[in-house]
Amino acid sequence: MARNPKIEHIKAKVRTRGDIREVGTKYLSRLYPIVYHMHEVLRLHVNDKVSIQTGIHQYVIALASHLETFFRDTFRFTLEYDVDFFDRIVQLHRLRLPAEDDLIQKGVTRYDFVAETMTLQSSESIANTFYPFFSPDGFRSAIENTRLVYGLPSKSAITQGFPVSAFPNWWHDFTQLFELRHELVHDANSTLCIKRPLIAKLESLAVILPQYVVLMLVDRFNKKIYKTDNIPAVFLVEDFLANDWYVVPA
Repeated sequence: MARNPKIEHIKAKVRTRGDIREVGTKYLSRLYPIVYHMHEVLRLHVNDKVSIQTGIHQYVIALASHLETFFRDTFRFTLEYDVDFFDRIVQLHRLRLPAEDDLIQKGVTRYDFVAETMTLQSSESIANTFYPFFSPDGFRSAIENTRLVYGLPSKSAITQGFPVSAFPNWWHDFTQLFELRHELVHDANSTLCIKRPLIAKLESLAVILPQYVVLMLVDRFNKKIYKTDNIPAVFLVEDFLANDWYVVPA
């Protein structure tokens, strides 16, 4: 669904987004403290069901919000680097763009403007938005059938393709995460109890899926990314929680 964004809202997004080419690394760097904090809550309040459920509720909201931001930033990136995709989005949604000179004077680009016209608050809206890029099979099929090679540092392993075997119902889980976020944000009366196995599954999906999407974009656009032994790395939740790593100075 297209909407008419306000310029000041767009400018605020541009300021916080930063370099659009770093969408993948920025997603992980923003997600890391959220994941780490949640596991500290689970460790320190192991016998306090109220504290754990409160923490899980906030965690669901944070995971879905981070995913929404990731896909909007990714959409923004793709608009700029794929002219055909940009044109198809404008035509498909019958968007009326302000004059480019007017946008530039206000500190935004036409890509920034179009990126804010889409609502990306559900799995369906994300799939629909990216459909022209992944046509004719669409977003979901592209995720499941693209066979890219990557390393799993915490497993000392090399694998191929999105791990459908680990997430056999990943589309349902992806959809559910946004639905849970919607309920928790818009219904303060909700007494929803989210079980630990479910939040663990949603957490892992929120960590892995965006990384695989970035690999797909890198493969499509043939861009350079950080690699280990010439094979891109995908990090798992256990990598976030490990304490035997450090940041190598640039």
